[in-house]
Amino acid sequence: MKKIVSLALALLVLMSTVVLTASASTIKDGMSNCPSCGKYYPVTYVEPSCTKAAHYRIFCTDCRDHYEFKFDETKPALGHDEAVEVVKATCMERGYDRHYCKRCGETFYRKNVVEPYGHDYVQYERDPSWAKDECRYKKICKRCGNDGSMIYPGGHAHINEDNKCVRCNFDFETECGHFCHKDGFLGFIYKIARVFWAIFKTNEYCECGKLHW
Repeated sequence: MKKIVSLALALLVLMSTVVLTASASTIKDGMSNCPSCGKYYPVTYVEPSCTKAAHYRIFCTDCRDHYEFKFDETKPALGHDEAVEVVKATCMERGYDRHYCKRCGETFYRKNVVEPYGHDYVQYERDPSWAKDECRYKKICKRCGNDGSMIYPGGHAHINEDNKCVRCNFDFETECGHFCHKDGFLGFIYKIARVFWAIFKTNEYCECGKLHW
């Protein structure tokens, strides 16, 4: 009894395999049927690639899948054609040796990785055309040309001990020239003047944006 059941199961598997293979392998008038839903679709002949032999292919729009069949062993897979591309590191991107296939473009691995250098900025002198109350600077990376210039809204920041803006390095004493930035006698005169300015509500701000009173 067990032998009969085993024989019947084997026969059933063989029949289903034959039907599936036949339905998936039949090409008529450039059409073949989907092995899942049975509908017919145009057949495309695919030349051998790096990993697959030449074969036929259909795309079933109902199943949303590709089916490949009738692989032609007379046109076997080509195999990968490995090469090495040296990618140089930049200010923002890593450098490495890329091992890849020249034929299909697949990347196998990367080695000899070099970390990004980071920008190497050169800061330029202030442009005389800029307004004195503009807190800005111009700097360009000498390696890649990246423009790292900046304009800060709100004007200059706090003045450091050198009488310069801590953001843009604007020199209040030499570049502004107003006596509100001077020491000594002119500085004393400024202290007296700012009292009168405050009383009469005038000269509230310097040209450079500094608050007088």
